[in-house]
Amino acid sequence: MAVPLSKGSQRASCVITGFSMRRMTSWKVGLAGLALWLGAAPIASAAEVVVRTGPREAPPEIREEPPPARRGYVWDGTHYEWRHGRYVRVRGHYVRERRNAEWVPGHWEHREDRYQYHRSEWHPRR
Repeated sequence: MAVPLSKGSQRASCVITGFSMRRMTSWKVGLAGLALWLGAAPIASAAEVVVRTGPREAPPEIREEPPPARRGYVWDGTHYEWRHGRYVRVRGHYVRERRNAEWVPGHWEHREDRYQYHRSEWHPRR
């Protein structure tokens, strides 16, 4: 129950579950706040948000003949990426080889009802 303040009152008193705020010292208030924060942490971490992004339709097919091999480079082929709600064509380009790494080209994967693009990347050789 809140106590209304009069205009000439120097002392403010607020009743929270039977305790007066002016009687509680600052460390008790801090301790109570910490307990509330720690108690709410497991609740917040248990929440799960799933956001599905990506197109529902398959990307357009690309027919491309890769250019001649170039020493010290691998070809990252032309592909489509999903940007701002539409497919955008990305031109192919050469990527410098890396020692002790294997090139994995980008590809589209169909998951549930959407398509997801996995970019080209280097994987360490085993």
